[in-house]
Amino acid sequence: MSYPISALKLALVIFVIKKTGRTNLAKTAGLILIALLLLTINIKIIKEIPPIMPRLSFPVLQAELTDRFNKEYLLQPGNYIPLAIKRIAYNKYFFLIKDIGEETLRFADVETLFFGENHPLSQKSEPVFFWSQFGLFLLALWVWSKNKKNVTDKVGLLLSAAVVYFLTTGGQAYSRHLVTFLFLAGIMAEALPRLLHNGWPLRLVTYGLLFFALYGGLAHFVDRLKRPGYWLDNRPLVYQIYFDSLPTEKYDQVFAADLFGYAAKYCRYFVKDCRKFTFANFQMTELLPRKNTLYIGFNGNFFGVDPFRNFDARDDLVVDSQRIGFIHSAFIRDNVANGYGQRIIFGIRTD
Repeated sequence: MSYPISALKLALVIFVIKKTGRTNLAKTAGLILIALLLLTINIKIIKEIPPIMPRLSFPVLQAELTDRFNKEYLLQPGNYIPLAIKRIAYNKYFFLIKDIGEETLRFADVETLFFGENHPLSQKSEPVFFWSQFGLFLLALWVWSKNKKNVTDKVGLLLSAAVVYFLTTGGQAYSRHLVTFLFLAGIMAEALPRLLHNGWPLRLVTYGLLFFALYGGLAHFVDRLKRPGYWLDNRPLVYQIYFDSLPTEKYDQVFAADLFGYAAKYCRYFVKDCRKFTFANFQMTELLPRKNTLYIGFNGNFFGVDPFRNFDARDDLVVDSQRIGFIHSAFIRDNVANGYGQRIIFGIRTD
């Protein structure tokens, strides 16, 4: 997702919040408008499907429901419960609420927001908040809780907008939490003067947390200048797209291009069970595609390596008279694999 599109979506969210009235009806209407605008941009313009959208499909819910019945039927020893009673909880509408709830709970990802410096191989990312700011955030919530009107009018609306943005946006965690980061920064910034003008014990704790936050920021900045290769490793981003974009359980085997090394270690971090994965820098034009096998790689893995060519997304590929259909793709903003393009493709044999 490009930065201009991110800026546009963020500007739309802020504009709607600023123009939203103070009544509950106006706030609800504003949040619905934000959701519709974001879904239109994500689905129609940048072709990015939010993770929650497939879970709203009744065929998907029916398949999930059937799978749950089958698993309970095979339990040993089994527990007999009349079907009429099971239907109270095991129905598509209940599972719809459950799936929405599960996706919403992922929003409260404290590790990503405040403790997300480390990746599986201790290759660090660019942190937004350091661990000490989590304590500052808790203190800020305590300050805000003293003024229930402000909590309802400001914090509630901003938090709701952040949740809506998270649910209606796809991609990586940092892009889905774009509004959340601003929400957290605003909460802490506005509460900070009140914390520093409170009693001396609270002031002492606040200054201590600010010291650690400042120290963490400076230490990160210095280390970033000294070891750019350590901080700007793109493997976590690429492998998260590999392993988190599509469910792989229904395939007999998964071929994943290993252009950067350590793919097996990242697989165990994201997927846990990697027995069906094969990691190799394959060339699709030289392979005989197998049935019920998922192939994951860059454009260059499917169409051939060319360092001077900008690969375009294609509808399909024919290899040895076997058609490869592309069921999903993701665009990487930076060129991380020279000659292989900037688009990660998920393909299967379609005959």
